Amino acid sequence: MARRRARPSTSCSSRSRSSSSGAAAPREPGRRARCLDRREPKLAERLAAACPRGIDVYFENVGGEVFEAVVPLLNHHARVPLCGTIASYNEDAPPPGPNLLPKVMSVFQTKRVRAQGFIILDHYGARYDAFRRDMDAWVAEGRVKLLEDTVDGLENAPGAFIGMLQGKNVGKLVVRVSEG
Repeated sequence: MARRRARPSTSCSSRSRSSSSGAAAPREPGRRARCLDRREPKLAERLAAACPRGIDVYFENVGGEVFEAVVPLLNHHARVPLCGTIASYNEDAPPPGPNLLPKVMSVFQTKRVRAQGFIILDHYGARYDAFRRDMDAWVAEGRVKLLEDTVDGLENAPGAFIGMLQGKNVGKLVVRVSEG
């Protein structure tokens, strides 16, 4: 398979709440970024407008409406790492409506999409020390930005956990039990 030339990229991500300044994401040199609130109406239309050239890589950890909006926008030879489908974790039965699996499979086949599930533990072991060294350096250099929501007090942990499952946090959720 021939490699495609690199091109300017647009980073599109969905999130569960808008920032106080709207839906703009931090700007990085050479990149255009847009964040979309998945709870606002017409996600599929807004995503299509935000990604007019389609989607080359989609990190799947949500499922549900977000995945349904992404699938038609996947470009030929797109890549989809499958990490989880949190939108369906608490379902007791399949959602009502038509079975979308044949449509998804058709898009994946005709566009030659590569999807691969992974469990993070499959990729560590002997490589963990190198990963830790590189990631620490990238964070220190500002090449990787960490996002955290911090909640104070162990008594607030249950509410914070429920909020996390409802998409009310941004990045990693941390419960601080004491100053330190």
